[in-house]
Amino acid sequence: MQTLFHFSEVVVMVRHWYEVGTGHEEHGARIDLRTVTPIVMRGSRSVAQPILIDGIFWRADLFDTVGLPKGNGRSAHFHPRFPGMEPEYGNFDDALNADPHGWAARQLEDITAMAETAGVRLADPERSAAEVRAGLPVIMAAVESYGARSCVSPEWCRSMTTDTGYVIDGQVADYRGGEGGDPRCQPEAAAAWAV
Repeated sequence: MQTLFHFSEVVVMVRHWYEVGTGHEEHGARIDLRTVTPIVMRGSRSVAQPILIDGIFWRADLFDTVGLPKGNGRSAHFHPRFPGMEPEYGNFDDALNADPHGWAARQLEDITAMAETAGVRLADPERSAAEVRAGLPVIMAAVESYGARSCVSPEWCRSMTTDTGYVIDGQVADYRGGEGGDPRCQPEAAAAWAV
């Protein structure tokens, strides 16, 4: 499940995400800044218009390491550039790890800087920034609802990421030799969510 905040030129996408690494799992809120592709209006003024969300230019993964106390922020990182659709690299920041949600809110207050860093040209960057700032309270409420602190069990985590099964399978194959399947389905998984 994802929550989208559609503005004139950008969309802020918020969701819960889960990843399998070599020796740990991580999960929490993921925030993507995407671009809206302009479309030719169709039909009358009353007809439903298509919305085309395409490019991505910034991502923040406000992740905790599973098995450590909730709110640990140990796996939080961000991607300031996306050549094509792939993230260029992950960046870590002590302020992000200490207060992931506060850090993300401060970043979203100025999306023009993020667009410039990513080399994305917005037609009206000041308008886009003002729109996101005005929406920040509801955006951050969604971030909180998808965050690691809200993830109360492996079952809840799986229910929020049903569309990413192929990602989990690929990570288990890459990092765990394909053994065991989704770690959230293992009997010992509940203990990791109890801390």
